[in-house]
Amino acid sequence: MMEFLFTLAILVLVAGGLGLGLVLNKRPVRTSCGAAESAGGQCADCPLKRRATAKAQP
Repeated sequence: MMEFLFTLAILVLVAGGLGLGLVLNKRPVRTSCGAAESAGGQCADCPLKRRATAKAQP
């Protein structure tokens, strides 16, 4: 029973920490695609890159 309570306490701390980080951060979560986009590079098959080139072409 003690192990279960210890595990539950750790999970609550982890979830609380992630939630607090999301609330205090003013930007959206940086996924791998978002991080690549903000760094200036994009994957070859990136849908964001296709969408940007489609808007640029008349």
